[in-house]
Amino acid sequence: MCEQSPQPQRQAEGHTKDAMSLSNWIRLMSFATVTSLIYIHVQMQIVELAYKGKDKERRIHDLMDNNGILTHQILTLKSANHLGQELLEKDEGLQFMAHDRIMTFASPLASQPVRPKWKTEKPLWNWLSFLSPQDAAAGEH
Repeated sequence: MCEQSPQPQRQAEGHTKDAMSLSNWIRLMSFATVTSLIYIHVQMQIVELAYKGKDKERRIHDLMDNNGILTHQILTLKSANHLGQELLEKDEGLQFMAHDRIMTFASPLASQPVRPKWKTEKPLWNWLSFLSPQDAAAGEH
């Protein structure tokens, strides 16, 4: 009577191992599910931030285009031609001076002819230099 058959103990132990493995499997699947949900949530946030970034880039591009258009319009309004036209349209009594009413004066410097300075150019030096001819001439003086 003291001896008991090993068969029922093995079944009880096997049943206990199956219960442990089932609880471990449930824990593992719960962890995998929670991890997957967190991963999906993070991926959705990344996609949402990418869309927001594209929207901001589009808005910046539109603002830069509007800035260019407004700058052109402002410069057009500030131009001398536009201001002159506005002034002439505003006050019809204004007009440009006639050529017969313009006075010219003779200048003593205007009577002297301008003599060009003859340069002695060095074609070989200009050919070997990386500088432009004007820069090379400025460096010689």
